[in-house]
Amino acid sequence: MQLLAIVLAFAATALAATIGARDGCTPSAYQCAGDGWQVCDVSGTWQNAGSCGDGQSCQLQGPSIYCQ
Repeated sequence: MQLLAIVLAFAATALAATIGARDGCTPSAYQCAGDGWQVCDVSGTWQNAGSCGDGQSCQLQGPSIYCQ
């Protein structure tokens, strides 16, 4: 029973990694896009998440996004 749970957990992890890689992003990752930013959704697709104010641009520092 324990072995089955481990195998199922491994398979789910592998499937999630494959879905993210197939569409080009890993779920919960961020990236700058023009004067705003995007977040990767659970299906591995980039979604617009916000925009910076006038005269500012998106900056990515490590895993964090900020406007400057």
